[in-house]
Amino acid sequence: MIKRPFLLVTFLLFSTIQPNQLTEWFHNDVATFVKGSYNNFAAVGTCFAVSTYVARDMFKELKKKLEEKPQEHVNFLEIGAGTGPLSAVFEKELEQMVARGDIKSYSLILIELEPIFVETLKNRFDNNPNIEIVCQDFAEWQTPNKYDFIVSTLPWNSKFFSADAVNSMQQRINELLDNKGIYTFVEYTLFGKLSRLLRGQSQKDKRFIVEDMIHRQGYNHKIVWRNVPPIHVYSLHKE
Repeated sequence: MIKRPFLLVTFLLFSTIQPNQLTEWFHNDVATFVKGSYNNFAAVGTCFAVSTYVARDMFKELKKKLEEKPQEHVNFLEIGAGTGPLSAVFEKELEQMVARGDIKSYSLILIELEPIFVETLKNRFDNNPNIEIVCQDFAEWQTPNKYDFIVSTLPWNSKFFSADAVNSMQQRINELLDNKGIYTFVEYTLFGKLSRLLRGQSQKDKRFIVEDMIHRQGYNHKIVWRNVPPIHVYSLHKE
């Protein structure tokens, strides 16, 4: 009952997209992402990288923040950068902001656990001195810095994360946010609610943590349909 509507939506979605958009969507590193997902699906959480449409939607929140309160420097953190499709959009947008004079400088930190993805990130971004690539588990990463914008595509519903780990990392993200900072993360449509219904108590505990956080800190929610599968984008303020 679930598969047929999803396949229909996917077909209609692809039928409305131009060939050049498909090229942008399924970036050149898609094979690397699929390989990494195959090697460690529990940690990666999906067979497809999040689309660039999602990155653009996320970045709109940072633009709104800077329109309300301009600043010279932006500290940007991406957790679970994968092969960098979102990172490339963030880099482009930040460079354009510098060129326009909206900001004077930026720092973009990319955290990724999978070594095969990190190699791709280095190939793509090593020439940019404003970008730092960290191959480490976010739960173990330490920094004295605070961030204006934090993005995460980590699969919180994956069995890779325990309820305690999800709670600990969400608290850590909140601590890393600047006073007026924004945290935005994604969740695949249906997967969160279905996992709560179909799995055990541990999964229900994780769902409660995520939903409680959205209830307390969330201020914006949108579904991006140009993603496989469609995806929720949540934006939250620092608590």
